[in-house]
Amino acid sequence: MGYTIKISENLEHYKQQARRNLGTQQGDKLKRQRGVEIESCFGDIKMNDGFRRFNLRGIPKAQTGFGLIAIARNVRKIWLKLFHISSRLLKKAHQI
Repeated sequence: MGYTIKISENLEHYKQQARRNLGTQQGDKLKRQRGVEIESCFGDIKMNDGFRRFNLRGIPKAQTGFGLIAIARNVRKIWLKLFHISSRLLKKAHQI
């Protein structure tokens, strides 16, 4: 039983394109910004939500588990935003 390894012909093209894009001023700015935006999300999930490890084995099950965590996080963010807006509206209504 032999294995065949294939390298995508487009891979090198995309890698060169990514290097060119990241070499620009805008690419450098996005590179620096990414670490702050992405890592803070995972750190928040670990620290504030207490998520440390997956309970199920296998990549598909882990992806599903993390997907549920991401959905819950986004629903909570939406709820908090709506709650904040509605509480401001209530305060304004009481002032009138």
